[in-house]
Amino acid sequence: FLKKEMWERIDVSKQFVIFLLEEPESHLHFPLQAMTIRKIINKQFIITTHSPQVVLEFNPYSIIRLYFDKNKKTKIAKNGCSEEVQDEVIDFGYRYNLITGSMFFSSGVFLVEGTSELLLFKFLAKKLNMDLEKYNIMIISVEGIGFEPYIKLLNKLEIPFSLRTDNDVVQNEKSKKYYHSGIIRLIKYYNLLRPNSDKQLLKTNFEKQESLDLTERAKNELKENIEKFNKTGLLLSELDLENDLVNCKFLEKHIEKNTIILKMIL
Repeated sequence: FLKKEMWERIDVSKQFVIFLLEEPESHLHFPLQAMTIRKIINKQFIITTHSPQVVLEFNPYSIIRLYFDKNKKTKIAKNGCSEEVQDEVIDFGYRYNLITGSMFFSSGVFLVEGTSELLLFKFLAKKLNMDLEKYNIMIISVEGIGFEPYIKLLNKLEIPFSLRTDNDVVQNEKSKKYYHSGIIRLIKYYNLLRPNSDKQLLKTNFEKQESLDLTERAKNELKENIEKFNKTGLLLSELDLENDLVNCKFLEKHIEKNTIILKMIL
């Protein structure tokens, strides 16, 4: 504590108070959380929270993510208030909601294309006794193939993530040539995650293929790329979810059994 004579030398008019508020959402219903934050948001507060409701009310520039590294030491994503985080939150746009807001507090995120994949991987995690909640891992559907905004935001927040996408192939109606969009998509994401100083960028050589089947050269190139993708957490399906499930050997006996039952019913 300051002695009386020291206080007398302080110009009170030049002082201001910063309040530290720990989890203001505690014991409040969702609507009250947002309302409470809006009342105090312009004051001199530093707030800790686990609520996406609270995060959604904040100016993106004011968001600071704290997390533990592998040595259990507290780290700060992008060294605190960051224009990089702000820009990605703004670009995230309409995707910013209570579900995606929860990503800010995750230890890891698995991005998938749609609801079918979301349900499947949650089911598989349960069957494999992988407690996603215990390890603070979220599975999020991007409802399509728009992974890029999620990748950029998670990367800036320094949240580990992985994704799985279909191996789409599109044929041009006029040229009749094939465009391996699934592979090209992952090449783009892989290059996006490389630091600017990294010259080991992958090249897109899977456009305008003459045949649906890749050439031997393209197959070898894809094999090398797949290894790099997997190390980065970018997973490519053999074709798509439905075909991958059909081709799974562990499902063969169940499919055969159910086929027999269906024939008996019909």
